[in-house]
Amino acid sequence: MKTFEEYEENEPILIPWRTGTLVTACCCCGLVHQHHYHVDGDTLVVQIVRDNEFTEKHRIEVGLSIHLEDENVR
Repeated sequence: MKTFEEYEENEPILIPWRTGTLVTACCCCGLVHQHHYHVDGDTLVVQIVRDNEFTEKHRIEVGLSIHLEDENVR
């Protein structure tokens, strides 16, 4: 299982320039998102995708009792 870097609230996060994926997990509820990004000319294109499978695994790993079936996930 991937481990996450820990950041303080409002702390900037440095990500590789031009293209990549950043995976984030909420410190309160454990919800995991993948942030896919790339630069298209002068535009930063970002797609944020909820990762339900990774969320369940992460929540189990950190001991959170919230489950996706409790959240009306489609």
